[in-house]
Amino acid sequence: MIGSHSIHFSRKDNATRICYDLPFRVHIARVYPLAAPDGTTLIVYGHDRGLSAVWKDGRRSTMRETADPTKTAPIVKAFHLFLDTEVVDLALPDVPPASFWNASSIPTIFSTNIIVAAACADANVRVFTLPLSPQDGEKTLRGVERETATIALSGQPTSVSVTWTPRTPDLLEDLSPDEEEHRPQSSKDFDLLVAAASTETVSYLSIAQIPLIGDTIRPGHHTPFQKRPLQYSPEISFSPAVYPAKQHTQLLVVNRGGSVAVYDPLLRPKDARVPRFDIDVAPLPEKGTWIAAFSAPIDTQKLPDLRFMQRKRILSAQWTSGGKSILALLSDGEWGVWDFDHAAPAGAQSNRRDAFALRGYVGSSGSIPSHDASAPKKPRGTRSSLAPMTPNTRRVKEEALFGGHADSTESSHARGGVTRYMAPSLSGSATDEGVLLWYEQAVYTIPSLQAFWTRAIKDSASRRSDAPGGSLYGPGLSRVEGTEPNGELITSVSALPHVGSESASVAARQDVLVTGEHRLLFVTNTMPRTAEQANAVFQRQLRQKAGQTERDQQLLARGELDLGGVDRMLDSYNMDEDDPFGTPVPRREGPKRVGFME
Repeated sequence: MIGSHSIHFSRKDNATRICYDLPFRVHIARVYPLAAPDGTTLIVYGHDRGLSAVWKDGRRSTMRETADPTKTAPIVKAFHLFLDTEVVDLALPDVPPASFWNASSIPTIFSTNIIVAAACADANVRVFTLPLSPQDGEKTLRGVERETATIALSGQPTSVSVTWTPRTPDLLEDLSPDEEEHRPQSSKDFDLLVAAASTETVSYLSIAQIPLIGDTIRPGHHTPFQKRPLQYSPEISFSPAVYPAKQHTQLLVVNRGGSVAVYDPLLRPKDARVPRFDIDVAPLPEKGTWIAAFSAPIDTQKLPDLRFMQRKRILSAQWTSGGKSILALLSDGEWGVWDFDHAAPAGAQSNRRDAFALRGYVGSSGSIPSHDASAPKKPRGTRSSLAPMTPNTRRVKEEALFGGHADSTESSHARGGVTRYMAPSLSGSATDEGVLLWYEQAVYTIPSLQAFWTRAIKDSASRRSDAPGGSLYGPGLSRVEGTEPNGELITSVSALPHVGSESASVAARQDVLVTGEHRLLFVTNTMPRTAEQANAVFQRQLRQKAGQTERDQQLLARGELDLGGVDRMLDSYNMDEDDPFGTPVPRREGPKRVGFME
Protein backbone atom coordinates (compact mmCIF):
# COMPACT_ATOMS: atom_id res chain seq x y z
CA MET A 1 0.00 0.00 0.00
CA ILE A 2 1.54 3.28 1.13
CA GLY A 3 4.81 1.80 2.33
CA SER A 4 4.17 2.89 5.91
CA HIS A 5 5.26 1.25 9.11
CA SER A 6 1.88 1.69 10.82
CA ILE A 7 -1.55 3.27 10.56
CA HIS A 8 -3.26 4.99 13.50
CA PHE A 9 -6.99 5.73 13.75
CA SER A 10 -8.58 8.09 16.25
CA ARG A 11 -11.75 10.13 16.69
CA LYS A 12 -12.10 13.66 18.06
CA ASP A 13 -15.50 15.37 18.17
CA ASN A 14 -16.80 15.28 14.57
CA ALA A 15 -13.52 14.36 12.90
CA THR A 16 -11.69 11.15 12.11
CA ARG A 17 -7.87 11.21 12.24
CA ILE A 18 -6.07 8.67 10.07
CA CYS A 19 -2.30 8.90 10.46
CA TYR A 20 0.20 7.07 8.23
CA ASP A 21 3.76 6.66 9.47
CA LEU A 22 6.19 6.80 6.54
CA PRO A 23 9.71 5.41 6.06
CA PHE A 24 10.76 8.71 4.43
CA ARG A 25 11.54 12.20 5.67
CA VAL A 26 8.80 14.23 3.98
CA HIS A 27 9.61 17.77 2.79
CA ILE A 28 6.39 18.78 1.02
CA ALA A 29 2.98 17.39 0.03
CA ARG A 30 0.50 18.71 -2.53
CA VAL A 31 -3.12 17.74 -3.19
CA TYR A 32 -4.49 17.89 -6.73
CA PRO A 33 -7.41 20.34 -6.52
CA LEU A 34 -9.83 18.17 -8.54
CA ALA A 35 -11.19 14.71 -7.80
CA ALA A 36 -10.81 11.98 -10.42
CA PRO A 37 -13.87 10.62 -12.27
CA ASP A 38 -13.94 7.64 -9.87
CA GLY A 39 -13.97 9.99 -6.86
CA THR A 40 -10.36 9.46 -5.78
CA THR A 41 -8.04 12.30 -4.84
CA LEU A 42 -4.38 12.32 -5.88
CA ILE A 43 -1.80 13.38 -3.28
CA VAL A 44 1.86 13.80 -4.22
CA TYR A 45 4.63 14.20 -1.65
CA GLY A 46 8.37 14.74 -1.95
CA HIS A 47 10.83 13.13 0.44
CA ASP A 48 14.49 12.31 0.96
CA ARG A 49 14.43 9.40 -1.52
CA GLY A 50 12.34 10.86 -4.32
CA LEU A 51 8.64 11.28 -4.96
CA SER A 52 5.53 9.32 -4.01
CA ALA A 53 1.87 9.53 -4.97
CA VAL A 54 -1.18 8.11 -3.21
CA TRP A 55 -4.77 7.96 -4.38
CA LYS A 56 -7.26 8.58 -1.57
CA ASP A 57 -10.85 7.39 -1.62
CA GLY A 58 -12.85 10.58 -1.98
CA ARG A 59 -16.10 9.15 -0.59
CA ARG A 60 -17.03 10.94 2.62
CA SER A 61 -17.50 8.59 5.57
CA THR A 62 -20.77 8.57 7.49
CA MET A 63 -21.28 8.34 11.24
CA ARG A 64 -22.14 4.64 11.02
CA GLU A 65 -19.11 3.78 8.90
CA THR A 66 -16.69 5.56 11.20
CA ALA A 67 -17.89 3.54 14.18
CA ASP A 68 -15.26 1.08 12.95
CA PRO A 69 -12.59 3.38 11.45
CA THR A 70 -10.47 0.46 10.21
CA LYS A 71 -13.10 -0.07 7.51
CA THR A 72 -12.61 3.44 6.13
CA ALA A 73 -8.88 3.44 5.36
CA PRO A 74 -8.71 6.08 2.62
CA ILE A 75 -5.66 5.00 0.57
CA VAL A 76 -6.64 2.84 -2.41
CA LYS A 77 -3.35 2.99 -4.38
CA ALA A 78 0.24 4.12 -3.86
CA PHE A 79 3.13 4.76 -6.23
CA HIS A 80 6.79 5.42 -5.36
CA LEU A 81 9.43 6.90 -7.67
CA PHE A 82 12.95 6.67 -6.24
CA LEU A 83 15.23 9.30 -7.80
CA ASP A 84 18.49 8.91 -5.83
CA THR A 85 18.03 12.52 -4.74
CA GLU A 86 15.78 14.53 -2.45
CA VAL A 87 12.65 16.33 -3.66
CA VAL A 88 12.59 19.62 -1.75
CA ASP A 89 9.53 21.23 -3.37
CA LEU A 90 6.58 20.27 -5.57
CA ALA A 91 4.18 22.16 -7.81
CA LEU A 92 0.89 21.17 -9.46
CA PRO A 93 -1.00 23.26 -12.02
CA ASP A 94 -3.89 25.20 -10.51
CA VAL A 95 -6.62 23.60 -12.64
CA PRO A 96 -10.07 25.18 -12.10
CA PRO A 97 -13.20 23.14 -11.26
CA ALA A 98 -14.66 21.16 -14.16
CA SER A 99 -17.69 23.48 -14.34
CA PHE A 100 -15.33 26.29 -15.47
CA TRP A 101 -13.54 24.25 -18.14
CA ASN A 102 -13.31 25.61 -21.65
CA ALA A 103 -11.70 23.66 -24.48
CA SER A 104 -10.01 26.81 -25.71
CA SER A 105 -8.36 27.61 -22.36
CA ILE A 106 -7.58 24.24 -20.71
CA PRO A 107 -5.07 21.76 -22.24
CA THR A 108 -6.56 18.36 -23.04
CA ILE A 109 -3.90 16.59 -20.95
CA PHE A 110 -5.66 17.63 -17.73
CA SER A 111 -8.74 15.54 -18.53
CA THR A 112 -6.85 12.27 -17.91
CA ASN A 113 -3.49 13.20 -16.34
CA ILE A 114 -1.87 15.63 -13.98
CA ILE A 115 1.52 17.28 -14.27
CA VAL A 116 3.97 17.36 -11.36
CA ALA A 117 7.05 19.60 -11.22
CA ALA A 118 9.59 18.43 -8.64
CA ALA A 119 12.52 20.57 -7.47
CA CYS A 120 15.33 18.13 -6.68
CA ALA A 121 18.47 18.52 -4.59
CA ASP A 122 20.71 17.62 -7.56
CA ALA A 123 20.05 21.08 -9.14
CA ASN A 124 17.34 19.85 -11.51
CA VAL A 125 13.61 20.32 -11.88
CA ARG A 126 11.91 17.15 -13.11
CA VAL A 127 8.47 17.33 -14.70
CA PHE A 128 6.32 14.17 -14.73
CA THR A 129 2.84 13.15 -15.81
CA LEU A 130 0.75 10.91 -13.55
CA PRO A 131 -2.64 9.35 -14.29
CA LEU A 132 -5.56 11.12 -12.66
CA SER A 133 -7.16 7.80 -11.69
CA PRO A 134 -5.17 4.97 -10.04
CA GLN A 135 -3.59 2.46 -12.42
CA ASP A 136 -1.24 -0.50 -12.26
CA GLY A 137 2.07 0.48 -10.65
CA GLU A 138 4.29 -0.91 -13.43
CA LYS A 139 2.27 0.89 -16.11
CA THR A 140 2.50 4.16 -14.18
CA LEU A 141 6.27 3.76 -13.72
CA ARG A 142 6.85 3.09 -17.44
CA GLY A 143 4.84 6.19 -18.35
CA VAL A 144 6.77 8.37 -15.90
CA GLU A 145 10.17 7.14 -17.10
CA ARG A 146 9.19 7.63 -20.75
CA GLU A 147 7.75 11.14 -20.39
CA THR A 148 10.06 12.91 -17.93
CA ALA A 149 11.29 16.41 -18.78
CA THR A 150 14.34 17.87 -17.00
CA ILE A 151 15.38 21.50 -16.46
CA ALA A 152 18.94 22.13 -15.25
CA LEU A 153 19.39 24.97 -12.76
CA SER A 154 22.29 26.96 -11.33
CA GLY A 155 22.46 25.84 -7.73
CA GLN A 156 20.14 24.20 -5.23
CA PRO A 157 16.44 24.71 -6.07
CA THR A 158 14.29 26.09 -3.27
CA SER A 159 10.87 26.64 -4.85
CA VAL A 160 9.02 25.72 -8.05
CA SER A 161 5.73 26.65 -9.69
CA VAL A 162 3.97 25.64 -12.91
CA THR A 163 1.15 26.86 -15.15
CA TRP A 164 0.24 26.77 -18.84
CA THR A 165 0.11 29.39 -21.57
CA PRO A 166 -0.58 29.47 -25.35
CA ARG A 167 2.34 28.30 -27.44
CA THR A 168 4.62 30.92 -28.91
CA PRO A 169 5.31 30.76 -32.68
CA ASP A 170 9.01 29.93 -32.23
CA LEU A 171 8.25 26.80 -30.18
CA LEU A 172 5.56 25.77 -32.65
CA GLU A 173 8.20 25.73 -35.39
CA ASP A 174 10.45 23.50 -33.24
CA LEU A 175 7.99 20.58 -33.15
CA SER A 176 9.25 17.38 -34.77
CA PRO A 177 7.19 15.70 -37.52
CA ASP A 178 6.11 12.99 -35.07
CA GLU A 179 5.02 15.55 -32.48
CA GLU A 180 3.19 17.54 -35.14
CA GLU A 181 1.33 14.38 -36.18
CA HIS A 182 0.12 13.68 -32.61
CA ARG A 183 -0.80 17.30 -31.96
CA PRO A 184 -4.62 17.72 -31.85
CA GLN A 185 -5.46 20.18 -34.61
CA SER A 186 -8.85 21.15 -33.18
CA SER A 187 -7.53 22.56 -29.90
CA LYS A 188 -5.25 25.43 -29.06
CA ASP A 189 -1.54 24.67 -28.65
CA PHE A 190 -0.23 25.14 -25.10
CA ASP A 191 3.15 25.19 -23.40
CA LEU A 192 3.91 24.36 -19.82
CA LEU A 193 5.49 27.35 -18.08
CA VAL A 194 7.84 26.30 -15.26
CA ALA A 195 9.40 28.78 -12.82
CA ALA A 196 12.11 27.73 -10.38
CA ALA A 197 14.11 29.57 -7.72
CA SER A 198 17.61 28.32 -6.96
CA THR A 199 20.52 29.47 -4.85
CA GLU A 200 24.27 28.93 -4.76
CA THR A 201 26.53 31.93 -4.32
CA VAL A 202 23.82 33.91 -6.13
CA SER A 203 20.08 33.26 -6.21
CA TYR A 204 18.35 32.95 -9.57
CA LEU A 205 14.82 32.93 -10.92
CA SER A 206 14.68 30.65 -13.98
CA ILE A 207 11.77 30.32 -16.43
CA ALA A 208 11.41 27.45 -18.92
CA GLN A 209 8.77 26.38 -21.45
CA ILE A 210 7.89 22.74 -22.19
CA PRO A 211 5.56 21.95 -25.12
CA LEU A 212 2.40 19.94 -24.44
CA ILE A 213 1.68 17.46 -27.23
CA GLY A 214 -1.77 15.96 -26.85
CA ASP A 215 -1.89 14.05 -23.56
CA THR A 216 1.88 14.12 -23.01
CA ILE A 217 4.75 16.54 -22.47
CA ARG A 218 7.90 16.76 -24.57
CA PRO A 219 10.49 14.65 -22.67
CA GLY A 220 14.21 15.29 -22.47
CA HIS A 221 16.33 18.22 -21.33
CA HIS A 222 15.06 21.80 -21.54
CA THR A 223 17.02 25.02 -21.07
CA PRO A 224 15.48 28.03 -19.31
CA PHE A 225 14.76 30.84 -21.75
CA GLN A 226 15.00 33.41 -18.96
CA LYS A 227 17.26 33.68 -15.92
CA ARG A 228 17.22 36.60 -13.49
CA PRO A 229 19.59 37.10 -10.54
CA LEU A 230 17.98 37.87 -7.18
CA GLN A 231 19.31 39.15 -3.87
CA TYR A 232 17.36 36.51 -1.92
CA SER A 233 16.03 32.97 -2.26
CA PRO A 234 12.28 33.37 -2.74
CA GLU A 235 9.10 31.35 -2.51
CA ILE A 236 7.30 31.54 -5.87
CA SER A 237 3.82 30.75 -7.20
CA PHE A 238 1.97 31.46 -10.44
CA SER A 239 -1.38 33.23 -10.39
CA PRO A 240 -4.45 30.96 -10.16
CA ALA A 241 -6.03 32.97 -12.99
CA VAL A 242 -6.57 30.90 -16.13
CA TYR A 243 -5.87 31.86 -19.74
CA PRO A 244 -7.18 34.03 -21.44
CA ALA A 245 -6.98 36.24 -18.33
CA LYS A 246 -4.04 38.59 -18.82
CA GLN A 247 -2.66 37.87 -15.34
CA HIS A 248 -2.41 34.08 -15.87
CA THR A 249 1.40 34.26 -16.21
CA GLN A 250 2.00 36.61 -13.27
CA LEU A 251 4.40 35.15 -10.72
CA LEU A 252 4.37 35.95 -7.00
CA VAL A 253 7.95 36.24 -5.71
CA VAL A 254 8.16 36.21 -1.90
CA ASN A 255 11.20 37.57 -0.08
CA ARG A 256 10.89 36.11 3.41
CA GLY A 257 12.86 39.09 4.69
CA GLY A 258 9.69 41.19 4.48
CA SER A 259 8.53 41.93 0.94
CA VAL A 260 6.75 40.39 -2.05
CA ALA A 261 6.87 41.29 -5.74
CA VAL A 262 4.82 40.39 -8.81
CA TYR A 263 6.73 39.43 -11.96
CA ASP A 264 5.46 38.54 -15.43
CA PRO A 265 8.05 36.58 -17.45
CA LEU A 266 6.18 37.00 -20.75
CA LEU A 267 5.34 40.70 -20.52
CA ARG A 268 7.64 42.92 -22.57
CA PRO A 269 9.18 45.87 -20.69
CA LYS A 270 7.82 49.18 -21.92
CA ASP A 271 10.99 51.09 -21.09
CA ALA A 272 13.56 48.50 -22.20
CA ARG A 273 16.67 50.10 -23.74
CA VAL A 274 19.25 48.40 -25.95
CA PRO A 275 22.61 48.73 -24.13
CA ARG A 276 25.64 50.27 -25.80
CA PHE A 277 27.93 47.69 -27.39
CA ASP A 278 31.08 49.25 -25.92
CA ILE A 279 29.85 48.59 -22.36
CA ASP A 280 30.38 45.12 -20.95
CA VAL A 281 26.87 44.48 -19.61
CA ALA A 282 24.32 41.76 -20.30
CA PRO A 283 21.50 42.83 -22.63
CA LEU A 284 18.07 43.28 -21.17
CA PRO A 285 15.75 40.32 -21.78
CA GLU A 286 13.16 40.68 -24.51
CA LYS A 287 10.46 39.68 -22.03
CA GLY A 288 9.96 39.93 -18.30
CA THR A 289 8.67 42.82 -16.19
CA TRP A 290 8.33 43.54 -12.49
CA ILE A 291 4.75 44.76 -12.03
CA ALA A 292 4.29 45.57 -8.33
CA ALA A 293 5.91 45.25 -4.90
CA PHE A 294 4.53 45.18 -1.35
CA SER A 295 6.27 45.38 2.03
CA ALA A 296 5.37 43.84 5.38
CA PRO A 297 4.74 46.12 8.39
CA ILE A 298 7.63 47.31 10.54
CA ASP A 299 8.39 45.04 13.50
CA THR A 300 8.09 47.54 16.35
CA GLN A 301 8.91 44.91 18.98
CA LYS A 302 12.43 44.21 17.70
CA LEU A 303 14.32 47.30 18.83
CA PRO A 304 13.22 50.55 20.44
CA ASP A 305 15.53 52.58 18.22
CA LEU A 306 13.78 53.62 15.01
CA ARG A 307 17.08 53.54 13.10
CA PHE A 308 17.37 49.75 13.52
CA MET A 309 13.79 48.69 12.98
CA GLN A 310 13.17 45.86 10.52
CA ARG A 311 10.16 44.59 8.67
CA LYS A 312 8.38 41.51 9.93
CA ARG A 313 9.48 38.25 8.38
CA ILE A 314 7.07 36.65 5.90
CA LEU A 315 6.56 32.96 6.60
CA SER A 316 4.52 32.42 3.44
CA ALA A 317 2.33 34.28 0.95
CA GLN A 318 -0.13 33.07 -1.66
CA TRP A 319 -2.42 34.47 -4.32
CA THR A 320 -6.07 34.90 -3.29
CA SER A 321 -9.24 36.30 -4.91
CA GLY A 322 -8.41 34.53 -8.16
CA GLY A 323 -5.06 36.31 -8.50
CA LYS A 324 -6.32 39.78 -7.54
CA SER A 325 -5.05 39.86 -3.95
CA ILE A 326 -2.18 38.41 -1.91
CA LEU A 327 -2.46 36.93 1.59
CA ALA A 328 0.71 36.88 3.70
CA LEU A 329 1.41 35.20 7.05
CA LEU A 330 4.03 36.97 9.17
CA SER A 331 6.42 35.64 11.79
CA ASP A 332 4.50 37.03 14.80
CA GLY A 333 1.21 35.42 13.75
CA GLU A 334 -0.18 38.47 11.99
CA TRP A 335 -1.77 37.84 8.60
CA GLY A 336 -2.84 40.39 6.06
CA VAL A 337 -4.21 40.82 2.55
CA TRP A 338 -2.73 43.18 -0.04
CA ASP A 339 -5.31 44.35 -2.58
CA PHE A 340 -3.28 43.90 -5.76
CA ASP A 341 -6.00 44.35 -8.38
CA HIS A 342 -9.20 45.84 -6.91
CA ALA A 343 -10.33 42.70 -5.08
CA ALA A 344 -11.82 44.49 -2.05
CA PRO A 345 -15.61 44.29 -1.61
CA ALA A 346 -17.76 47.38 -2.03
CA GLY A 347 -17.46 49.87 0.81
CA ALA A 348 -13.78 49.30 1.54
CA GLN A 349 -11.72 52.34 2.48
CA SER A 350 -8.95 53.27 0.08
CA ASN A 351 -5.65 52.85 1.92
CA ARG A 352 -2.10 52.97 0.65
CA ARG A 353 -1.61 50.32 -2.01
CA ASP A 354 1.23 48.67 -0.12
CA ALA A 355 -0.71 48.52 3.19
CA PHE A 356 -2.83 45.57 4.33
CA ALA A 357 -6.45 45.95 3.24
CA LEU A 358 -7.47 43.20 5.69
CA ARG A 359 -5.50 41.98 8.67
CA GLY A 360 -5.76 39.80 11.76
CA TYR A 361 -3.82 37.40 13.98
CA VAL A 362 -3.53 33.67 14.51
CA GLY A 363 -1.85 31.91 17.37
CA SER A 364 -2.38 33.19 20.92
CA SER A 365 -3.67 36.59 19.86
CA GLY A 366 -7.28 37.65 20.18
CA SER A 367 -7.12 40.66 17.90
CA ILE A 368 -10.20 41.34 15.80
CA PRO A 369 -9.63 41.32 12.04
CA SER A 370 -9.76 44.75 10.48
CA HIS A 371 -9.90 46.07 6.94
CA ASP A 372 -8.50 49.44 7.99
CA ALA A 373 -4.70 49.36 7.81
CA SER A 374 -4.47 52.76 9.45
CA ALA A 375 -6.29 51.57 12.56
CA PRO A 376 -4.13 51.22 15.67
CA LYS A 377 -2.76 47.72 16.01
CA LYS A 378 -3.62 45.96 19.26
CA PRO A 379 -0.80 44.21 21.13
CA ARG A 380 -0.98 40.44 20.97
CA GLY A 381 -3.09 39.13 23.78
CA THR A 382 -5.07 42.30 24.54
CA ARG A 383 -8.82 41.94 24.83
CA SER A 384 -11.35 44.12 23.05
CA SER A 385 -13.98 45.47 25.42
CA LEU A 386 -16.73 44.96 22.84
CA ALA A 387 -15.60 41.66 21.30
CA PRO A 388 -17.98 38.80 22.22
CA MET A 389 -16.34 35.67 23.63
CA THR A 390 -17.22 32.79 21.33
CA PRO A 391 -15.77 29.33 20.72
CA ASN A 392 -13.84 30.69 17.74
CA THR A 393 -12.26 33.51 19.78
CA ARG A 394 -11.40 31.40 22.81
CA ARG A 395 -7.91 32.00 24.16
CA VAL A 396 -5.77 28.89 24.11
CA LYS A 397 -2.61 30.13 25.84
CA GLU A 398 -1.80 31.88 29.09
CA GLU A 399 -0.54 35.07 27.42
CA ALA A 400 -4.00 35.62 25.98
CA LEU A 401 -5.36 35.80 29.55
CA PHE A 402 -2.71 38.04 31.06
CA GLY A 403 -1.71 40.18 28.05
CA GLY A 404 1.84 40.98 27.06
CA HIS A 405 3.75 40.80 23.82
CA ALA A 406 5.03 37.81 21.94
CA ASP A 407 8.70 37.08 22.41
CA SER A 408 10.59 38.46 19.42
CA THR A 409 13.07 35.59 19.71
CA GLU A 410 10.25 33.06 19.31
CA SER A 411 8.76 34.90 16.33
CA SER A 412 12.13 34.99 14.56
CA HIS A 413 12.09 31.16 14.49
CA ALA A 414 8.37 30.73 13.81
CA ARG A 415 7.13 28.39 11.09
CA GLY A 416 3.96 28.57 9.06
CA GLY A 417 2.30 28.52 5.66
CA VAL A 418 -0.69 29.57 3.56
CA THR A 419 -2.85 27.39 1.30
CA ARG A 420 -5.84 28.45 -0.77
CA TYR A 421 -8.58 26.06 -1.86
CA MET A 422 -11.90 26.00 -3.69
CA ALA A 423 -15.03 24.66 -1.97
CA PRO A 424 -18.83 24.71 -2.29
CA SER A 425 -20.02 28.25 -1.74
CA LEU A 426 -21.52 29.45 1.52
CA SER A 427 -23.47 32.12 -0.39
CA GLY A 428 -25.08 29.92 -3.03
CA SER A 429 -22.71 30.49 -5.98
CA ALA A 430 -20.91 27.58 -7.65
CA THR A 431 -17.62 27.73 -5.73
CA ASP A 432 -15.95 29.81 -3.07
CA GLU A 433 -12.33 30.47 -2.19
CA GLY A 434 -11.13 29.44 1.24
CA VAL A 435 -7.78 29.75 2.99
CA LEU A 436 -5.85 27.46 5.34
CA LEU A 437 -3.23 29.05 7.61
CA TRP A 438 -0.86 26.99 9.70
CA TYR A 439 1.27 28.65 12.35
CA GLU A 440 3.65 26.57 14.47
CA GLN A 441 1.53 23.49 15.35
CA ALA A 442 -1.95 24.96 14.83
CA VAL A 443 -4.11 25.09 11.68
CA TYR A 444 -6.77 27.73 10.99
CA THR A 445 -9.33 28.08 8.22
CA ILE A 446 -11.32 30.87 6.56
CA PRO A 447 -14.02 29.05 4.52
CA SER A 448 -14.84 32.15 2.46
CA LEU A 449 -12.24 34.91 2.32
CA GLN A 450 -14.52 37.26 0.38
CA ALA A 451 -17.39 36.88 2.88
CA PHE A 452 -14.97 37.38 5.77
CA TRP A 453 -13.60 40.53 4.13
CA THR A 454 -17.13 41.88 3.60
CA ARG A 455 -18.04 41.31 7.27
CA ALA A 456 -14.89 43.11 8.39
CA ILE A 457 -15.82 46.14 6.28
CA LYS A 458 -19.37 46.21 7.66
CA ASP A 459 -18.12 45.88 11.21
CA SER A 460 -15.64 48.74 10.80
CA ALA A 461 -18.38 50.92 9.32
CA SER A 462 -20.75 50.14 12.20
CA ARG A 463 -18.06 50.99 14.78
CA ARG A 464 -17.48 54.36 13.12
CA SER A 465 -21.21 55.14 13.12
CA ASP A 466 -21.96 53.51 16.51
CA ALA A 467 -24.50 51.30 14.74
CA PRO A 468 -25.03 47.69 15.84
CA GLY A 469 -22.97 45.22 13.81
CA GLY A 470 -22.90 41.50 13.29
CA SER A 471 -20.40 39.07 14.73
CA LEU A 472 -17.07 38.89 12.93
CA TYR A 473 -16.80 35.24 13.86
CA GLY A 474 -19.62 33.59 11.93
CA PRO A 475 -18.09 31.11 9.48
CA GLY A 476 -14.91 33.19 9.62
CA LEU A 477 -11.46 32.48 11.00
CA SER A 478 -11.52 29.38 13.20
CA ARG A 479 -9.08 26.77 14.39
CA VAL A 480 -9.15 23.29 12.86
CA GLU A 481 -9.07 20.79 15.71
CA GLY A 482 -7.19 17.52 15.71
CA THR A 483 -4.37 18.56 13.36
CA GLU A 484 -1.35 17.88 15.61
CA PRO A 485 0.84 15.24 13.85
CA ASN A 486 1.64 13.28 17.02
CA GLY A 487 4.63 15.27 18.24
CA GLU A 488 6.24 16.03 14.87
CA LEU A 489 6.72 19.42 13.25
CA ILE A 490 4.24 20.36 10.53
CA THR A 491 5.89 20.70 7.12
CA SER A 492 2.81 21.53 5.00
CA VAL A 493 -0.99 21.66 5.13
CA SER A 494 -3.35 21.08 2.19
CA ALA A 495 -7.11 21.08 1.69
CA LEU A 496 -8.80 17.94 0.42
CA PRO A 497 -11.18 18.63 -2.50
CA HIS A 498 -14.91 18.26 -1.99
CA VAL A 499 -16.57 15.44 -3.90
CA GLY A 500 -20.04 15.72 -5.40
CA SER A 501 -22.67 18.25 -4.32
CA GLU A 502 -22.00 19.11 -0.70
CA SER A 503 -23.90 21.62 1.35
CA ALA A 504 -22.52 24.89 2.65
CA SER A 505 -22.50 23.58 6.23
CA VAL A 506 -20.20 20.75 5.14
CA ALA A 507 -18.06 23.14 3.10
CA ALA A 508 -17.50 25.27 6.21
CA ARG A 509 -15.78 22.31 7.90
CA GLN A 510 -12.89 21.65 5.52
CA ASP A 511 -11.13 18.28 5.46
CA VAL A 512 -7.35 18.70 5.53
CA LEU A 513 -4.11 16.83 5.01
CA VAL A 514 -1.41 17.69 7.55
CA THR A 515 2.12 16.60 6.64
CA GLY A 516 4.58 15.87 9.43
CA GLU A 517 8.25 15.05 9.13
CA HIS A 518 7.50 11.33 8.74
CA ARG A 519 3.69 11.27 8.68
CA LEU A 520 0.61 11.96 6.59
CA LEU A 521 -2.37 12.90 8.77
CA PHE A 522 -5.84 12.96 7.21
CA VAL A 523 -8.33 14.92 9.30
CA THR A 524 -11.70 14.00 7.80
CA ASN A 525 -15.00 15.61 8.69
CA THR A 526 -17.70 13.15 9.82
CA MET A 527 -20.59 15.53 10.44
CA PRO A 528 -23.91 13.83 11.26
CA ARG A 529 -26.15 13.52 8.21
CA THR A 530 -29.60 13.38 9.91
CA ALA A 531 -31.45 15.43 12.54
CA GLU A 532 -31.43 12.46 14.95
CA GLN A 533 -27.64 12.10 14.64
CA ALA A 534 -27.16 15.85 15.07
CA ASN A 535 -29.32 15.87 18.21
CA ALA A 536 -27.37 12.92 19.65
CA VAL A 537 -24.09 14.76 19.11
CA PHE A 538 -25.58 17.94 20.63
CA GLN A 539 -26.81 16.15 23.77
CA ARG A 540 -23.51 14.30 24.21
CA GLN A 541 -21.50 17.52 24.02
CA LEU A 542 -23.86 19.24 26.47
CA ARG A 543 -23.30 16.39 28.93
CA GLN A 544 -19.55 16.63 28.45
CA LYS A 545 -19.65 20.39 29.05
CA ALA A 546 -21.79 19.99 32.18
CA GLY A 547 -19.39 17.41 33.56
CA GLN A 548 -16.39 19.64 32.83
CA THR A 549 -18.06 22.63 34.51
CA GLU A 550 -18.79 20.59 37.63
CA ARG A 551 -15.18 19.39 37.81
CA ASP A 552 -13.91 22.97 37.39
CA GLN A 553 -16.12 24.15 40.26
CA GLN A 554 -14.77 21.40 42.52
CA LEU A 555 -11.17 22.26 41.63
CA LEU A 556 -11.85 25.95 42.23
CA ALA A 557 -13.27 25.20 45.68
CA ARG A 558 -10.09 23.30 46.56
CA GLY A 559 -7.85 25.99 45.03
CA GLU A 560 -6.48 23.61 42.40
CA LEU A 561 -7.96 25.11 39.23
CA ASP A 562 -5.33 25.56 36.49
CA LEU A 563 -5.16 28.22 33.77
CA GLY A 564 -7.18 26.12 31.36
CA GLY A 565 -9.98 25.91 33.89
CA VAL A 566 -9.82 29.67 34.50
CA ASP A 567 -10.16 30.19 30.75
CA ARG A 568 -13.23 27.94 30.60
CA MET A 569 -14.87 29.73 33.50
CA LEU A 570 -14.25 33.14 31.93
CA ASP A 571 -15.92 31.87 28.78
CA SER A 572 -18.96 30.76 30.77
CA TYR A 573 -19.51 34.35 31.96
CA ASN A 574 -19.80 35.52 28.35
CA MET A 575 -21.98 32.71 27.01
CA ASP A 576 -24.89 30.63 28.25
CA GLU A 577 -23.79 27.53 26.35
CA ASP A 578 -21.27 26.55 23.70
CA ASP A 579 -22.86 25.68 20.40
CA PRO A 580 -21.10 22.47 19.30
CA PHE A 581 -21.25 23.63 15.70
CA GLY A 582 -19.35 26.87 16.29
CA THR A 583 -22.23 29.40 16.26
CA PRO A 584 -21.90 32.25 18.80
CA VAL A 585 -24.77 32.24 21.34
CA PRO A 586 -25.61 35.57 23.05
CA ARG A 587 -26.48 35.73 26.73
CA ARG A 588 -30.20 35.66 27.52
CA GLU A 589 -30.00 37.81 30.61
CA GLY A 590 -30.18 41.57 30.40
CA PRO A 591 -31.39 43.88 27.69
CA LYS A 592 -28.01 44.44 26.01
CA ARG A 593 -26.44 42.30 23.31
CA VAL A 594 -22.99 43.28 22.14
CA GLY A 595 -21.73 42.36 18.67
CA PHE A 596 -24.92 40.74 17.40
CA MET A 597 -27.89 42.07 15.44
CA GLU A 598 -31.44 41.57 16.69
